[in-house]
Amino acid sequence: LYYNKAKSNSKKVSLLRDEVIAIDNVSVLEFDMFRPKNIQADVVIVANILNRSYFTDEALNSLVLYFLRDISRPGGIVALIDNRAEKGENSSILHNDGHAFTLLERVGDGSDVEHIFLNLESLN
Repeated sequence: LYYNKAKSNSKKVSLLRDEVIAIDNVSVLEFDMFRPKNIQADVVIVANILNRSYFTDEALNSLVLYFLRDISRPGGIVALIDNRAEKGENSSILHNDGHAFTLLERVGDGSDVEHIFLNLESLN
């Protein structure tokens, strides 16, 4: 993530603490969900992107299936973070059991796309 202070003077802003990045068995990868890679992650953090302001419900359904099948490893965690100013902090922490997502924790009202993750039919 880069903060563009004056367009000519950009500065990198880390979304993770240095202590997390320094852990030997932790890899931090940049990922573009519209350019699929063959990667499965134990923890996926999605901040301020999966919401109805940007996507139709049909597009969100496709993205959620993609998360379950291809991005989040079975047993993994997906953190859906939505802290747009008008809504305050709302997040959902989900567990991928390999067949569906279940809710582990909700902050505030949770993500506005939480229900799409939780209402998936089993893929097997």
